[in-house]
Amino acid sequence: MGTMGAFATASGQDLGSLSLSRSTIRRHRIRNREAIAKSETINIPQGIPVLVHWDGKLLPDLSGKDQVDRIAILVTAGGREHLLGVPKIPHSTGTAQGEAVLKAISEAQL
Repeated sequence: MGTMGAFATASGQDLGSLSLSRSTIRRHRIRNREAIAKSETINIPQGIPVLVHWDGKLLPDLSGKDQVDRIAILVTAGGREHLLGVPKIPHSTGTAQGEAVLKAISEAQL
C-alpha cells in the first residue's frame, strides 16, 4: 500500500471502492480541471474599464524536448484579475503577441 492507500485508509475510506491507479487519478484530475475552467466565466458589467496585461516567456514544451514561446494574457476589471490563457505563439515578435492577445479577447467575448 503506497502513500495514497495509507492516506485513504487514515481518512476512513474503503480501499476496495477506490481506484488508486496513476492513470485513473490523472484522468479524473484532467476532467476536474476542465470542469473548473468551463465554470470560470468572465462576467464584466458594462461601463467598467478593462486593463489587459500580457507577458511572453520562452518555456520548455510539454514534451520537455523543445523550447516554445508562450504568452500569459490577463485582464483586470472591477478589482479582479482573470487569466484568459497562456497560448503558444510562433515567435516572440510584437505582431505575434498582439494577434494572440486579440484572439484571446475575442474568444472570451469581452
